[in-house]
Amino acid sequence: MDLLNKQTILKKNRWPWVDYDKGISILLVGYGHCIGSIKGYGIDLSSYPFLTYINVFLYGFRMPLFFIISGMLVRRSLINKGLKGYFINRSNNILYPLLVWGFIQITLLILLYSYTNFTHKEFIDSKSYLYLLIKPDRMGHFWYLNALFFIGVVYATLTTLFNFNTKIQLGLGIILYFANYYLREHDIHIGLLTNVFEYYVFFGLGDLISATILNESIRKK
Repeated sequence: MDLLNKQTILKKNRWPWVDYDKGISILLVGYGHCIGSIKGYGIDLSSYPFLTYINVFLYGFRMPLFFIISGMLVRRSLINKGLKGYFINRSNNILYPLLVWGFIQITLLILLYSYTNFTHKEFIDSKSYLYLLIKPDRMGHFWYLNALFFIGVVYATLTTLFNFNTKIQLGLGIILYFANYYLREHDIHIGLLTNVFEYYVFFGLGDLISATILNESIRKK
C-alpha cells in the first residue's frame, strides 16, 4: 500500500485491519460452506480428517467474530448518524440485500430445485419469502443478515432510548445466550429470536472493547 492510500484511509477514519478481518472471516465461512456442500453431494471425507477438523475448529469463532466487529462499530455509528440514521443505514446495507437476494434465491430454488443440491425441499414454497424475516434458519445462510440487522436495531434502541451502557448490554447478552441454550435443550422454537439471543452477547462484547481497540492513541498497534 503506497503512502497516498495510507493517508486516505487515515483521513476517512478507517481501520485496515477491520477490513482484513472481515475478508478473512468471509473466507473461513466460505470454507465451511464448501465442506458442507461436498458432504451434501455424498462425497466421503473420512480419508481427509484434517479438513473436517479445521472446519469444526473454525466453526467455534468465525460467526461470533463477525458480530464482535459489528458491535465494535455501533457506538461510533450512532454518534455520527444518530438512531434514525443508524436504522436507515442498517436497512440499506443489511435488510435490503437480505430481501433482494433472498427473493432471487428462493425464486430460483422454486423454479430450478431439481438442478440444485439443496436438501430441504419442504422449506421451499411461497411461505419461504416470509421466512426470510420470521424463520431465517430455514433459509440457510440468510439467517446471518437477519440476525445482524435485528441485533443492531435492538442494541441501538436500548442504548439510545433507554441509556443501556455497555456493561448492561453485555449482561443482557449473557442472559439471552443461556436462555437460548435452555430453549434449544427443550426444543422450544422462537423463530428469528433464536439467533438474536445467541449472538447478542458477541455484539455487546464488541461494543465493550471498542473504546480500547479503536482508541486513536493505539491506532498503529
